[in-house]
Amino acid sequence: MAFIDKLEKAYKKIQGEQSNRFYHGSPNDHGDVLKVLPYGKNGTYGHDFGGIFLSKEKWGHIGKGKNYWYYIDLKGSEILTGNDLYYRHDPKEPKISKALDFFDLLDLSEDDFDIMWDALCDRKVVTKALDFFGDSSEWQIQTIQGQIAKALGYTAFKSPDERGVAYLLIGPNSLKKDQ
Repeated sequence: MAFIDKLEKAYKKIQGEQSNRFYHGSPNDHGDVLKVLPYGKNGTYGHDFGGIFLSKEKWGHIGKGKNYWYYIDLKGSEILTGNDLYYRHDPKEPKISKALDFFDLLDLSEDDFDIMWDALCDRKVVTKALDFFGDSSEWQIQTIQGQIAKALGYTAFKSPDERGVAYLLIGPNSLKKDQ
């Protein structure tokens, strides 16, 4: 176990890990529980991220209709960040390799793979990965980040997006309606 991991474990033991509340705003009323489907099960709402996006504040869909709010409480240890992925994991780890292979990323040249890995770890501008996925590269990268997080046992992946920071809650999961 690396020194930083030991230090973090000791800190959490002393402090006790607190949960944070995360929200998802929807223009649709999903009832008391919003079920989050796993990757490959969402054919009705456009791109299949294998989850839904959350924020720490109520940032809903921009539109004229009402937003219905759903929430989930997550601990920091349940959320993988690009920084954690870059510094604490190796893309050759079996669980990560399996996720990457599912998206045909293990067949890339070494240079192309390094560009893709940097994009997945939020180390460089995502636009360098445009050659791999075209116009949907940011969405595809977020999808792959989520599947790597799921493979490693995390509940969510934290990454930058057009609103600042997004948290991809990975399915299957569920959120409660905020009353």
